Amino acid sequence: MKEKIALISLGCAKNLVNSEQMLCLLSDADYELVSDPDGADAVVVNTCGFIDAAKSEAIDTILEMAQLKAEGRLKKIIVAGCLPQRYRAEIRAELPEVDALVGVGSFAEIAEAVRETLAGGRAERFGDVNAPVDEVGRLLTTGPGWAYLRIAEGCDNRCAYCAIPDIRGRFRSRPMENVLAEAADLVAAGCKELIVIAQDITRYGTDLYGRHALPELLDRLCEIDGIRWIRLHYLYPSDITDELIETIARQEKVLNYLDNVSPEARAIGAVNVIKVDHNGNDITLTGYNSDVIGFTKSIEPMLQRYHKKALILGTGGASKAINYGLKSLGLETVYVSRYERPGTICYKDITPEVVKEYNVIINCTPVGMFPKTDKCPDLPYEAMDNHTILYDLIYNPDETLFMNRGKQYGATVKNGLEMLLLQAFASWDFWNKE
Repeated sequence: MKEKIALISLGCAKNLVNSEQMLCLLSDADYELVSDPDGADAVVVNTCGFIDAAKSEAIDTILEMAQLKAEGRLKKIIVAGCLPQRYRAEIRAELPEVDALVGVGSFAEIAEAVRETLAGGRAERFGDVNAPVDEVGRLLTTGPGWAYLRIAEGCDNRCAYCAIPDIRGRFRSRPMENVLAEAADLVAAGCKELIVIAQDITRYGTDLYGRHALPELLDRLCEIDGIRWIRLHYLYPSDITDELIETIARQEKVLNYLDNVSPEARAIGAVNVIKVDHNGNDITLTGYNSDVIGFTKSIEPMLQRYHKKALILGTGGASKAINYGLKSLGLETVYVSRYERPGTICYKDITPEVVKEYNVIINCTPVGMFPKTDKCPDLPYEAMDNHTILYDLIYNPDETLFMNRGKQYGATVKNGLEMLLLQAFASWDFWNKE
């Protein structure tokens, strides 16, 4: 008799693609796939570990499976995906009911992990999250007519609020021929609509081909007979090229992403609020940026006449809004990056003299964010004084090590919670203005 395996998929569309790949591998390994874990030999819980609500959902689901196991209605629990990738040791220590862990770099090893676990072992698979994307078949779960088409994995943006680069690794594009072959297979399976996904689809091809290759990919996808609609998810305006705009406008199969972008959002190169306007049967989508409003209103009361220059730590999406906001307040800005990049300086270049001159320092990186609260940007904190402002976009914990170390030398410090609330108010205004 075949052993029965259930799979529960939590989190985003990209995670669902990984779940579909695991289902395909388990089916190929001759396991019987069942929809209900009650009575199964094992359940695979594919988790999200990004935000608190997602982590809570994952833990609650694991505990529900643990109750089935305690009652003898489920034999083994395998936890996969982002949660074990981020909290491997914590799961080991606090959830002894879990029999196996599979990180995001080892989805392709799920059948081996299940086999080892059912044989009495405690499998742990944590492959390289920076390795090329696994080319694995899928067992579609989205129903007839449409499917997700993942074109890349990982992210290089390093936004302050986001742990995705640590969990999913650096940005890696899939080879275009592999993407096109999968799209053709999806159409042959009955799909008429493809939703193109990745953490950042606008960056597609820059690592493999040294150029933005999304326009070419879209042109070639549109040549596939049977595709009626193509939706683009997770576009970053800062990487939207004129060629991409022209391609979207020219290709009727590619659905519009936004109809309008506010002048501020266009200048910043990032949208984080979308307003949907209805006029009869017509729908208009307009993009705005609330980061700049929240940040500017939050930091402006802190500035004195001697605050004329600022360092922006990080070059991710949020940093662009911070740069725009600081310049609108009359400050000169310089980006700080871990890497040598045009228009930036590196941390090794920040001397005590630089800190004295650039006495407003904004942390737009995730360094110091929970749970890695013992980390902080590498700066000469001893050069700071009561003329220094340290502003951290992070708000968990309330006081980061970055803030604490500066405060020891007299710096004025602030976290990003007020900015977040002011962003929410700005978003409400965008949505409700006539």
